[in-house]
Amino acid sequence: MGFAFEFSGFLIKNMKYYFLFLVLIILISGCKQQETDTTSPPDPVRLVYRPAGADTLQDEPGIDAVYDTDTERNGIRLMWFTHPQKKDLASYRIYRSEDPDGAVNYNQIGSLQVGQAGQVDTVYIDTQDLQQNVRYYYYITAYSKKDKESKNSDTLSYRLLEYPVNLSINGNSKVVTEPS
Repeated sequence: MGFAFEFSGFLIKNMKYYFLFLVLIILISGCKQQETDTTSPPDPVRLVYRPAGADTLQDEPGIDAVYDTDTERNGIRLMWFTHPQKKDLASYRIYRSEDPDGAVNYNQIGSLQVGQAGQVDTVYIDTQDLQQNVRYYYYITAYSKKDKESKNSDTLSYRLLEYPVNLSINGNSKVVTEPS
């Protein structure tokens, strides 16, 4: 009985230390380790290239000149494949340069939100300050919902040529006759 009495006296004397120890254990176990963002950026965008013989097709896929009816201007159409990580993406960013080695001279000219209802998110038509016979260089990146940007897609280039003009064999006539 003496031992039990001495042990209970010991517990009572050191109760404040046990209490502090218990509070410390609760605090440590309740603290969540801060999560670091270890997600990697999305994979690069894969562009659609113009196939061989594209000039004979009615609607040419890939990079090509198009007339944008919304802006009533000629533009350069860029297309890319649906991204395999589409559900994790927030947007695509489109970059352009006039310099073939334009690693530092590319400017973001547009962006498309991913998954917007009624909007195609794999086609972009550039109509911004385009000039004929100037070669433009493009690449596209995918931007994730976790604020990570992919590496650049391949770089493509395109230039708008002059409009075709109707010609005839005998000068300015509108009816082509047999040459004599």
